[in-house]
Amino acid sequence: MSRRVFGRGYDARGVVSGGGKCRRLGQRPTAESHLPAILQSNKDRAGTLENVEASALCYLIAFDLDRFEVAYSRGTEYPGVGWSDRVTAKMKNPALPGPDGIGSVAPLISTGLIAPEDGRRTVAAFTGGFKRSHGAFRYGDLSLRNHGSHYGFIENGVVFSKLQPGLATILMLNDGSLEMKTWTEADDRQLAQIRYARQNGVPLAEFDPASQSTLPAAWVTKWGPGNWSGSEDDRLRTIRGGAALQESALQGGKPRRFLIYAVFSTPRLPPWRACFRLTAAATPCCST
Repeated sequence: MSRRVFGRGYDARGVVSGGGKCRRLGQRPTAESHLPAILQSNKDRAGTLENVEASALCYLIAFDLDRFEVAYSRGTEYPGVGWSDRVTAKMKNPALPGPDGIGSVAPLISTGLIAPEDGRRTVAAFTGGFKRSHGAFRYGDLSLRNHGSHYGFIENGVVFSKLQPGLATILMLNDGSLEMKTWTEADDRQLAQIRYARQNGVPLAEFDPASQSTLPAAWVTKWGPGNWSGSEDDRLRTIRGGAALQESALQGGKPRRFLIYAVFSTPRLPPWRACFRLTAAATPCCST
């Protein structure tokens, strides 16, 4: 068979079953060509694309939550439970080794490995979250609350670092269901039902019940107060990954729910928030 070129149409008769009909692939999709309405909206809460980002691709994969379950595991060393260097001196308690009163997870040992009993059932894995050194606030309101608002995480029901109000949180409950939300103090009542949880900074987008639409979150254009990351050489444009939760309503049945994981090749934050708004996502997390 000769080499096929993306974007061209080919005769599929005799090759494809069911009548030989083949849908022609269109031209290479870009953020600019697919998101004109979104990119023109809410400019007071989010910026615009520049030339490099407008021609970049966003890769997304959706996991049907009726068929897949989600878990979280810490690495061998990171994220850690001690103090982040980003926290200002006045937010640190020198009498404590970390914001939650511990400086290590000992006597527990982190292997960073998928449990043997889960190996055959695991179909995908992605990294998410920040090192402890990056996972706290130096600027803005959240830097002045709760010892600098270190990003929290729970594994197998163990609270290694407290979940902090105001942060985007992905959590898996004991019954296997998944939620994604901006954590509040009132949500602490739910802790006994949580098996896994990970916080990853402030949200990129949030669902607005009044308009029944997804809007850019308040911190998108605030680089310091939002604690947005960059590349190793301090550039704002870097490869980014993120997660979102989508619900698709079905008539006469329960909604279908999807965990969406995305990778954007060359973004700052504007294309990220546009990408997740296109998927009608609620409270996505962001990671580098």
